[in-house]
Formats: sequence, structure tokens, C-alpha cells
Amino acid sequence: MWPLVVITMLMLGVDAKGIKLHLSDEMKSMLEKSNWDHKDTALSIHGPMTLDIQSSFKLKEGQVFLKSRVHSRYNDCADINKHRPLSRDGVYTIYPTQGTNKTVFCDMTTDGGGWTVIQRRIDGETNFFRKWKDYKKGFGHAEHEYWLGNDAIHELTKDEKQILRIDLMKFSGERAHAVYSQFFVDNEANKYKMTLGSFNGTKGLGDSLRHSNNAYFNTKDKDNDNDKRNCAEINKTAGWFNAGCFNTNLNDEMKSMLEKSNWDHQDTALSIHGPMTLDIQSSFKLKKGQVFLKSRVRSRYKDCADIKKHRPSIRDGVYTIYPTPTTKKTAFCDMTTDGGGWTVIQRRIDGKTNFFRNWKDYKNGFGHAEHEYWLGNDAIHELTKDKKQILRIDLMKFSREKAHALYSSFFVDNEANKYKLTLGSFNGTKGLGDSMQNSNNTYFSTKDKDHDHYKENCAATFNSAGWFSSTCFYTNLNGEYRKNSRVDAKELCWYHWGNTWRSLKSAKMMIRQL
Repeated sequence: MWPLVVITMLMLGVDAKGIKLHLSDEMKSMLEKSNWDHKDTALSIHGPMTLDIQSSFKLKEGQVFLKSRVHSRYNDCADINKHRPLSRDGVYTIYPTQGTNKTVFCDMTTDGGGWTVIQRRIDGETNFFRKWKDYKKGFGHAEHEYWLGNDAIHELTKDEKQILRIDLMKFSGERAHAVYSQFFVDNEANKYKMTLGSFNGTKGLGDSLRHSNNAYFNTKDKDNDNDKRNCAEINKTAGWFNAGCFNTNLNDEMKSMLEKSNWDHQDTALSIHGPMTLDIQSSFKLKKGQVFLKSRVRSRYKDCADIKKHRPSIRDGVYTIYPTPTTKKTAFCDMTTDGGGWTVIQRRIDGKTNFFRNWKDYKNGFGHAEHEYWLGNDAIHELTKDKKQILRIDLMKFSREKAHALYSSFFVDNEANKYKLTLGSFNGTKGLGDSMQNSNNTYFSTKDKDHDHYKENCAATFNSAGWFSSTCFYTNLNGEYRKNSRVDAKELCWYHWGNTWRSLKSAKMMIRQL
């Protein structure tokens, strides 16, 4: 039996066609019969899909710049992987049709990469018991849980042969996957009928989707199955169902509990509450009546190191952690860097999240774990108070040069003690100095709570928040984000990396148990 905590459905295009663009030749051809002399061409990429080409041509009287914008509209993730082979796992924009764009998660790692994720289940925070219209258009968030949309899936599968891969994981951390040699979903007029090819899967995993081959799509408000009941409605789901609904058996484990007794199993109901708690309620009948047995399986991990310890094959991503038994936080877990198990407490990427906030916001946390965020000072205190933690800070310049700082210990006190910071010894990339040492043994300050020893409020003066001393700081990791590199202490910066206040492109603070 497979009680699932993670399901990922991915699709890979076979023999995806692309367009070769010879940039310098095209720009030259514009003026090939003129008196212009081509001097140089510069290219820059803005986001995943927009390429700027700026070429310079020289004439006797001077110089002129011609600028054009080429939109690289990729059909799917296989198309992206083909044209940008160094692309990493992440969220991209694809174009199932020329006039339709969809945001998807692309798996660029598994089995050669290029997989378009059409469905993903992680922690149950997204409702999948939805209507026909929702499944038609898609719902959820590509960086977390979502359904791509049946119209888009049809467009992606109608012209080129697609492989379907389904990745599964048990609550125990055991993994398996199923691969189907072909996957096609028809249009809405034909009720999104599904056609599958041959099955191949991990040893011990059977073909549970075969029963759904050549079936129509069903939702709670559109009953297209061949069963006398609405399979979607009675099972609180949606999908491709035939007579008998679908193949799954959730009763084996509960039966085995009393297989040698006089109890007769009647039924089992399962419900998931949050990412890690599974309720199993089974009914067993004895001569004198009926009794209900209820068990709860708890896997509440304190931090990302705890998740890594119990689920060692886990990947980078957003997870729910429990700094205290009653407090849950959504955090990004770095499971790759230096052995993994890092809980990201702060992340800056592109400046879309405002970090010039008040005390309450920094106390509770803000932003989105899949993007930019601050975990929250209360949570950071709970994570650092009992077990010794290492702090790692990853930095990147606009030139793409990277560096990191490592502190042998990291502790943040409680709110009553103004979230006082205590740091251990420093070690960093060659050329990177210790810009955090000035903040050691200081209190946390925000624009509305001044706890530094400077004559003014450092946080208010420098549009920031953090641990500031009598001279404010030598790093401003919560400062303003500027999309081009400038020299200003108000901006995201680390002074002892070239002894300059030049702004940085990205920063990430993360901790891990020793």
C-alpha cells in the first residue's frame, strides 16, 4: 500500500523542435548593403523569456545603437532544456500555444531533465477537490502545489509524443516512480479523454493508473465516468475514472492490526491535516456492536536538518517545520549545499518583497518561502535556543561572483531580550571579510524600535532592520534592493567584500544544527 505525502506528475517532450537564431548575422544583414560597419553586439537576458540584443554600427559621422527584443517563447520545459541546457529546477513561463502562457515548475534534474510538471502535491495546503472549470484552467502556484490545467495539458500532448512520469513518496520517505511511454489528453469536447502507453516503474510499484486508460476526466460537478456513482464526488477528488472508479487499497494496514482477532473490518476513512499529520479512522464490528479506532501518525519536524535526517533523499524546496510543537512555519529548505539540511531564515532575490518593516512584522515573519522572506524572530529564537546552530550566508554580486560566510554558532535570544544576537567564529570564501562581527552581541532594531547605540535610529536612517551597533553596521542584508549595482550603504550590501558598499544581487541566511 502507498499512503502518499508527495505526488509529482511530470511530462517530457520527445524530439522537441526549436529555432536556431544566429544573432550577429541577422543584425548585420539589416545593413549589409549600406555603409555601416558592424562593431559589436551585446546580449542580456531579463527573466526566463526575454532576450535583449544591442548592436553598435559605426558610420563616418559617428555611431548609432540599434536595440531589438527577441521573445524566446518555449513550448514546454523540454524546449527550455534544449535551448538553455544549464537551466536549473525552478519556475518558468511556457507557451502551450502562441497566445497562451502558463507558469510551471520545470524539473531540470531528474533523468536528464526537461520535465514539465503538470501536477504537484506536497503538503495539502492547496484544495484539489474542485470544479470542472478550475481543472480546465488550472489552479495553485507553480512553486508549490498546483494543477497546470486540462486545456494546457491537451495543447502540450496533442502534437508531439509525450512521456508521463509520476514520482511518489511515502510518509516514511521511501520513493518510487512510474513511467508511461505515451501520454495524451484530448480536448474539452472529448471530455479530456486520457490515453496511456506502456508502464514501467520502480520495483514493487504496480500500474495503478492503467484502470484509468481511455477514461474521461471527472470532477464533482461533471460526472463522465462509467460508474453508477460520481467517483469524483464520493472520493472528494478529480481525475480519469472508469467503472469501479480507480485502483487503490487503503485498508490493508488497518486490517492487519486485527487480522487474528474476532473483529470484522467494515470501512476506513483517511484525512490529512497539514503536511505531516495523517488521521486514520477505521470501523470494526463485533457481536455486541461497533467500535471506532483512531490513530494519528505524527511527523512534525522541527527544522530542515530534522527533515533531512528522517528523509535523506529529500530535495530543495518549501516545507512546513515546527519550531515548537504548536507553532508551524513554512520555510525553504536547502538540501543540497554542503550536505543539506539548511533552514533558510532570510532570502533576497529580486526586491519584490519589502524588507523595510516594523517590529511586529520581523517578530512574526513575512514574505513567501518559495521566493523572498524573513522567517520571523520568534521562530529563529525557538530554532536556536536549544541546539547549537551554524549560520551560513550566501552572497552574489551582479557580476554573478559568489561568496559565503560561515559562523560556528548562531543564537538569537527571545523578545524580552530584544532578540539579542550571539555569533561564533567566522570563516569565509577567500576575499570575503567578516562584516557581521560588528553586529555580535547587539539587539534587533526596526524603524519603530530603536535598540542600537548610535545617535540616530540605524534602521530608520538606512531603510532596514537588523542587529546594529554604535556605528550601525558593515552589512545591510535587509536593506533596499537595487536592480543595478550601486555604492550606497542603504542597499543590500556586505562591506568586507572588496571594502565597498556596492549593492548585491542576492543574499541568503540559513542555519543548521551542529
